[in-house]
Amino acid sequence: GNLFARASAGAGGEIYRLDRHPSISQHPVTPMRESDLRIHLGRQTNFAIGLFDVLQYSRPAAEQLAKLETLAKDFDIVLFDALEPQHLAQIGELLDEGAAPQTPRFSIGSSAVESALGPLWQRRDQLRPAEGWPNVAANSPLLVLSGSCSPITGTQIAHAAQQGFVEVRVDAAEIFADAAAADRLLAQAGDLCVQGLASGRSVAVHTSQGNSDPRIASTLQAALDAAPSQQDDATGVQTHISATLGRFLGSLAARCREDANANRICVAGGDTSSHAARAMGIDALTMIKPYVTGAPLCQVSAPGCPLDGCQVNFKGGQVGAVDYFTGLADFS
Repeated sequence: GNLFARASAGAGGEIYRLDRHPSISQHPVTPMRESDLRIHLGRQTNFAIGLFDVLQYSRPAAEQLAKLETLAKDFDIVLFDALEPQHLAQIGELLDEGAAPQTPRFSIGSSAVESALGPLWQRRDQLRPAEGWPNVAANSPLLVLSGSCSPITGTQIAHAAQQGFVEVRVDAAEIFADAAAADRLLAQAGDLCVQGLASGRSVAVHTSQGNSDPRIASTLQAALDAAPSQQDDATGVQTHISATLGRFLGSLAARCREDANANRICVAGGDTSSHAARAMGIDALTMIKPYVTGAPLCQVSAPGCPLDGCQVNFKGGQVGAVDYFTGLADFS
């Protein structure tokens, strides 16, 4: 039940237990204080959580299925351990074996669910991989909108700036000062973005660059000053900050689409992305082409909104190599 993750982009990063991870343990909204996901998730729900542990995969298939059925009867949620790619294949078989139209199984995960079920369905000829992905021109420089505090995204922003991106630093504390200050900041940041894009250069907007950026503390203090009643609700304050930053960046995207015809946009930061997507008026996304695992290039469906039809890439803070943004700018 314990989760581990690398601390930097690429395969060479040091691996940490999640509650000791230098970035995720300090996540502004969902800090990992416990690596056992049964305990961590148990603090967020009243549902009972059981574990299909890693030792089960060496047992015969029938015994694995019987174990899963027992866990499903005794618990509301079953968490699967996995260490090897083969474990994902076995999980896929277990999920598929017990599912039926009358008894569907609700599966939650990142790309691991697809990695478990996709190859299984391919082997059974129920699914065929897409071939011949089209070349897709951006038809504009790239606009990066980052609300991520991740050091990985921070290094990606620094690399992009070194490669010629226009860097727009946003002091998000001003957003919480008052409505007039927020409007001024949006106008100023929008002007810088439009100027950069109009000159043919890609633009990277960021509200922090790594988790030691002093803007994080100043933004938190400004949000607390604006809502003193939330002083004792740390999670609520951070959620409010994420939502506010997401709306700000979403509005910035619309401005750049209208005034500079920005056609390819990347939103960085998992919490930021969800709130920015709402502010952008997005109803649905259609995958255009894979870029990196878990972060494809998509086309936006936002009827009646400026961003309808543009290309968008949503990426988590920990996703991608150092050249993520520069690669996306040239991606075709």
